[in-house]
Order: sequence, then structure tokens, then C-alpha cells
Amino acid sequence: MVDAGRRLPPGIGRGRRPACREGMRWPVRLAGLLLLAATVGGCGDRPTGRLELQLRIAEADLGGLAELRLEPDWAGASRHPNRDAGWRRIALLERSLALSPAGSLSVSVASGDLPAGRYDRVLVSTPIVSGRTSSGAVVPVVSHIEPIARDFELPGGSSLRIAIDLVLRPAAAGGQGFEIFVKQAELLETSQAEAGGEVGR
Repeated sequence: MVDAGRRLPPGIGRGRRPACREGMRWPVRLAGLLLLAATVGGCGDRPTGRLELQLRIAEADLGGLAELRLEPDWAGASRHPNRDAGWRRIALLERSLALSPAGSLSVSVASGDLPAGRYDRVLVSTPIVSGRTSSGAVVPVVSHIEPIARDFELPGGSSLRIAIDLVLRPAAAGGQGFEIFVKQAELLETSQAEAGGEVGR
């Protein structure tokens, strides 16, 4: 028991914590704030590399068409275990393009920076495709353009270019026009570091 006649130091025995304990909290809080700031600030220091994706087709794979028109809606790369998840998108350079022997059979479609590291597939999603004959007639083309499942390394500070080769096949029995598929993909060039060899399905 506390002697009622004894005078207690201020802040003790009257429902308040000692002032020294209150003062000890500030260094702890300050350390926490500094740690949080360092964590947030470090997020922007992660190395990146630039990825460029091209679409191309050989004249022999055009099925006799004079021109192939494509309308991509997004492009990117992924390394997620689920094929349809974890995609990191890069900016489209072209939203409508034509591949033809008279023009160009290869077009750069997308380019952008991605976190450095290993990826296992790329994609230029292209839901709308059509063909044109030499007489100008429009030919329907059903798109089956899917991700390319093969890993590649994107080193920090490097630039890497991948060309996705397409191929046309006559439509299945009963169908009209053509169907388009990914034939293969090729690593065209890289800078500063070697990013691997050919990639393909």
C-alpha cells in the first residue's frame, strides 16, 4: 500500500504513465517512418529492360493473299505459372497495320520497359484480322494468335526485340477464308547483355 501521507512524484500513482515511457515512443516511431520511406523509395530502383515486339509473315505463309490486315489490342510478356495470368503490358505502337509483299512483311507493334528478369512467354493479342486478294476482295480470317510459351532473359539496361511469325491456313471444312496462327518467334537483337537464343512454341 502507498502511504497516504507520502507525496508521490508527478505522474506516478495517478493513472498516468511515467513521462520517460512517453518519450521513448518517439525514437521507435521515427525509426518506423524512416524504414517505411526507405522501402517505398527503393521500389523505383528496380532495374528494367526494354522489350519490342514485332509481327511478321513470310510471303509463302500468306496463302496467296495480297495483304493481311491486323488490329492488335494489347501486347506484353509474362512469367506467371498460369498461362493467362501475370501479364505485364507494353505500349502499342500500331493499332492497325498491314503486312504485304508490296509493302512490308514485318512491323514493330509494341515497345516498352519491363522489370528485368526471366519471362516465359510473349503475346500480341490481335482479335481482328482480315485479308485482301489482289482484286481487292476482302477475305475473312479467324484469329488463333496465342501466347508463345518459351522463356527468355531480359537483362537490366538492355533492349530486346522479338519477332512473332504468323502463318495462314485455309479455314476448316465448311468454313470460309483463312485461320491465322503463331508459327514461331525469333529473338532478333539485344544490347548490353546476351538475352538468350531463339524463342518459339
